[in-house]
Amino acid sequence: MNGKPTKALLFRESLNQGLAEKVAGLDRDHYPESLIEIMEAVLLDQGCPRGLPLLAAGLIKSGPDAGEKPQAAEVLWQGLIMTALLAQEEPPVDGLAAGLTERFDSAHLLLAADTMLTWPFEFLTGGLTEPDSSAEMAAACRSALAGLAAADGGFAGLCQWEPLIIMLEPLCRGRDLRTVSGLRELAGAAYLADLSRWLARPDWLAKACDQATSGAGRADLSGGLAEVRALLFE
Repeated sequence: MNGKPTKALLFRESLNQGLAEKVAGLDRDHYPESLIEIMEAVLLDQGCPRGLPLLAAGLIKSGPDAGEKPQAAEVLWQGLIMTALLAQEEPPVDGLAAGLTERFDSAHLLLAADTMLTWPFEFLTGGLTEPDSSAEMAAACRSALAGLAAADGGFAGLCQWEPLIIMLEPLCRGRDLRTVSGLRELAGAAYLADLSRWLARPDWLAKACDQATSGAGRADLSGGLAEVRALLFE
């Protein structure tokens, strides 16, 4: 993107910095080195699109500085995707998932996924003025995982999963997301963009990504969501 950095870009940079500080601050006496290595690979990759917190920021018109709630949401989101991938019977053949599988055994990976689904609640409960945030985020994770059961089996079935819309709800309290024009298309494309980071782009996923990105490109978006679309897909 050319010219002055957009609010969405500044938000993502702030989010990346905040996550790096959170991971760096983990207590090495209580978190095994292998666990921290996995979390660094998953959470600190500069190629991570950050679709969930970016969409939430665009919807509620957040400023350029990302706080702890977006950080917690991104950790939960990546833990959710990792959990879904670890539940597959077939091994991944490419992308971040395959790289992690080659380096670490299933026990370490399961521990990392579980940690990413629990650790964020330490700062959700400790640094927020919204007392219901933790419960809402936990409920969203449960609903998203329940939706996974409705998808067809195998990695290709993950294209039918729509977890990002569910995870947006507690981040946009009081906002009826069903009425937001183009949000479903943009959220679907953002989810598949993240899935591509985990699995690279096998033919079935490349086709789904292209279709979703095309749909998001045609969606009638304005304001913060238009900025997010430009940052993710242009």
